[in-house]
Amino acid sequence: MASRMIHLAISKLLSEQYEVGDRERFLLGSVIPDAVPKEQSHYFRIYENNTRKTYDLTGFRSRYSRRMDDGLYLGYYMHLIEDMAFRDYFYHTVGYVPSSKKIHRLHEDYSLLNRYIIGRYGITRVPNVPEDIADEPAVKEAGIDAAKFIRDMQGDFENSQEGEPVYFTREHADEYIKRAVTVCGYELDALAGKREHIREEELSWLRHD
Repeated sequence: MASRMIHLAISKLLSEQYEVGDRERFLLGSVIPDAVPKEQSHYFRIYENNTRKTYDLTGFRSRYSRRMDDGLYLGYYMHLIEDMAFRDYFYHTVGYVPSSKKIHRLHEDYSLLNRYIIGRYGITRVPNVPEDIADEPAVKEAGIDAAKFIRDMQGDFENSQEGEPVYFTREHADEYIKRAVTVCGYELDALAGKREHIREEELSWLRHD
């Protein structure tokens, strides 16, 4: 999955190109699913005899059908699509094969990329957190402590780690962000009734766990 700073960069670009409702709520929604383990917040769907995984986009839209015009829920939904696009790009285009030995190094790559992403995409701060955020159904159901997560994310701006990424480079980041904006833009058009929705199976991946 993409790093939280990369998610913020993508959603910042989307908010500049599309109608996303309340921008602050959209940006917040786009990062908070990563505040807890993915199994709690990412609406996994496993199929084909437990061999493939995807996210249940249809289920999310149905569950929050009355809230999809709220930037918070729209941002959350975009986060899921961004992660699907990430796996499609990183696994299928780049050819990365995930393993427990690689995951720590991949997270180090994300830390090394923070300064580049912040500068390249003009990110100046973390999203604001409303006082009543804990009452939102999606936040409550996933057990997300949004305020704590955003305080921790603030540290990404202060990270002075130096070095060269190994698995996920600056070039990968730029190419992925470009693709993710295109895929998310497609789905934003679908939500506006201009296209068919993304079929979650088309962005599925081979189950490795």
